[in-house]
Amino acid sequence: MLKPLNNKYSELDIPTLQACAHDWANEHPCIHDILLYRAGSERKSNGIKYVIVSHSSEMSQEKLPLDVDCSNIRDEIPDFYMNKTKVDPSAWMYFFLDFDENMEEYNEISDDFVQINTGFTLYDRNWHKKYDDLPLDENPATIVEKRNENIERVIWNTNIQPLIDLHYNGVFQYQFFPEPVMITQGDLDNMLRKTMVLCYRGYDPIFGHYQIRQTTGGHKEEAKDDFVKEVMKRLKASQTKFNSIDLKGLFYTFLDDLFQEETLPIFLELLNLDYPEGIWPQEMPEQGPDSQNSTKLNIKEQFNKKSPEEKLNKILSEVELEIETLYQGIKGEIKTRNKPMFEVKLEIALSVYESKRECFKVILQDDIKKSRDGFGTEKPYRDIKGRLLLNIIKRKMPDEFISKKIPRNHQEIYKCYLNFKKQPKK
Repeated sequence: MLKPLNNKYSELDIPTLQACAHDWANEHPCIHDILLYRAGSERKSNGIKYVIVSHSSEMSQEKLPLDVDCSNIRDEIPDFYMNKTKVDPSAWMYFFLDFDENMEEYNEISDDFVQINTGFTLYDRNWHKKYDDLPLDENPATIVEKRNENIERVIWNTNIQPLIDLHYNGVFQYQFFPEPVMITQGDLDNMLRKTMVLCYRGYDPIFGHYQIRQTTGGHKEEAKDDFVKEVMKRLKASQTKFNSIDLKGLFYTFLDDLFQEETLPIFLELLNLDYPEGIWPQEMPEQGPDSQNSTKLNIKEQFNKKSPEEKLNKILSEVELEIETLYQGIKGEIKTRNKPMFEVKLEIALSVYESKRECFKVILQDDIKKSRDGFGTEKPYRDIKGRLLLNIIKRKMPDEFISKKIPRNHQEIYKCYLNFKKQPKK
C-alpha cells in the first residue's frame, strides 16, 4: 500500500487505521473505498482535523451508519494516534459519497471541505477482493426491455469487428443469442466486474496502482481497471503485449467466454452505454448489407465532429420533449395526490417513467435514479430537470465533461436548457 506522503500524518498510526478501515468495509460490503483527508478550512472552523471519506454503491445509504460525528467508530479513535495523550475524538468526521461522486468536484461545491492534496487511501476493495469473488448483483432494474439484433450488430461492427479484422483473422463473428430476453442493471454490473478483474493479476492491478496524488489540475489517479482503455484500445493501436501480459490472448479468451456463456449481448449493451458514439468514432466503418446500420454510424461520426456547444444543443434538442413529458407527468401525478411539487418523491418520477416508457428514447431509468437529489427541494422545476439533464450529458459527452468544456453542475445546465428553449426552432 502507499505510504503517507511527506509524513503528512506522522501523528497517526496509519497501519491501525488501515486495519480498522478493512474491518468497516467487511462489515458493510457496499463500501468501495475509504480515504483519509485533512480537513479544509470549512471543517476546521468546527474543530475538525480529519475527514474519513467513503465511496459506496448507489442506493445503499440505508445500509450505512451515517453518523458524521464518527460515533460509529468513536471507540476506535484512540487507537488512531501515535501519542495516546493527544487523543481528540471530536477532531474526526466520517463522510459518505456515492460510488460515482468525485471528491474534488464536491470540494469545489462545498468550499474547501477537505485538503485534496492530503488524500490517502486506507482501503480499496480492488486491493483486497477480486471483483468476480463478490456476490452477483441482482439489481432487477430493466435497462433493455427488448433486445434488437440490428442495434447489437451495429455495436459489434463499430467496436469489436475492427479488432477481429486486425488480430484474429475473422475467427469471431457477431452471433445473435436469444437469451437474455431483457438486460437488467444487475447484468451490466456483473459484466463490469468481469471486465475489471481481467485488469488484475491476482489482487494486483496489471496496468497501474490505485493512488491519489496532486496534479496540475488537482485530480486523482485511479486504478487502471478500464478494460476498454487498457486492453481494447491498446490492441487497436497494434500493441499486443503489455509488459509480460499477452493482450491478444487475454481478449481472445474473454470473447470466447462471451460466446460460450452466451453473455455477448450484455457486453455489447455495456459498450453501448459507456461509448454511445463508439470506442473509436473517427474510424467507424460502414460494414454489412444493412444500409440503416451505415446511416447510424454516419450519424455518430457527424456528432463526434461537432464542437462541445453543438453537441450540447444536439442533445438538448433530442431530449427536450422527453424532459417536458416526464415533468408534466410528475406534476399531474403529484396534483392527483393533492401535494405541492416540493414534496415530490423519486418514486413518483420512476412510476411516471414506467407508465410512459414508450415515450423515452434518450432518458434512461438510471438517469432518473442518479437525479434523486433534485427531488424534495424548493425549486423542483430547476433541480429535477437540471440534474436529469446533467446525468444525460455526462453519459453522452464524458470527455467534454471531464475536460470541463461544458457546464458541470445542474444549475448551469438548467440555464443552458432555458436558453436553448428560447432559441427559434429551425
